[in-house]
Amino acid sequence: MNYSEFIETVRSKISDMSADDCEVCLKEVVKNNGISQVGIFLRPNDGRTKRTVTAVVYLDSYYKAYGECGNLDEIAAKVYEAASCRASSVLGQECFADFSEVKSGIFFELVNYELNKEMLKTRPYMRFMDLAVIFSFIALNTGDEFGTVRIDNNFLKRYNLSEKELWEIAKENTPELFKASVLSMSEVLCLKNSDEYTENMCVICNEKGISGAAVLLYENVLEGIANKFDSDFFVLPSSIHEVIAVRAPDFMKTTELAKMVKNVNKTVLCGEDVLSESVYYYDRTNKCLKIA
Repeated sequence: MNYSEFIETVRSKISDMSADDCEVCLKEVVKNNGISQVGIFLRPNDGRTKRTVTAVVYLDSYYKAYGECGNLDEIAAKVYEAASCRASSVLGQECFADFSEVKSGIFFELVNYELNKEMLKTRPYMRFMDLAVIFSFIALNTGDEFGTVRIDNNFLKRYNLSEKELWEIAKENTPELFKASVLSMSEVLCLKNSDEYTENMCVICNEKGISGAAVLLYENVLEGIANKFDSDFFVLPSSIHEVIAVRAPDFMKTTELAKMVKNVNKTVLCGEDVLSESVYYYDRTNKCLKIA
């Protein structure tokens, strides 16, 4: 069974399971780096308002599981359970009439500019080297559920905002909403005894572990790492969720570091998590980050 047949069959089976309780909908979502995924969500037929927008359960992993077990009924039941548990996870930007409802949840993220050119045509953004700063807001945060929505140009029109105003709001919010986390490699690997190698590398992310590369734009974070290293340092973009800082005098040449980054992007990361193939360099004297 090919992927298209799988999707339609799963949708049909879930419709039978849910009877008249909800409408089973398919949605194709273009995610980061132009990666497209198809998912299923449930629209409850219980009279709830349009503020109830269901979360999408993406089907790629379930298709792989079907290839391993061959049991469609079992797979469809798992998709239905996942969709039902997340039936009110995310609210769309059109659901918020008052800007005060979203302002405190606006934050910024970092993505690759070239790989997201098509997406950026419809969204406010700022260039940052070979990257782009984009904006989102937290639509739901209950502790158990956390959902975000990316901001498009219609959002600016709806609330009569400029890109500069959006940036100022996000610049203030983001370090508070997603507190920076800078851990030495020995801490990340839970090593009892660190050495010079592990102490001269650190992982930069945020406490939530999502879109952590944006910490590169936080005030004083890079300066603090340079002070700890007592040196300039390289930044390796391991993913959109985290980057790695390595003390400049102690590591290989830029070309070798770039090969490492490209290899990780190709063999370890899924396509939508790739940030860049560039290696960056933090100049301690001038307090600036640039492409190495």
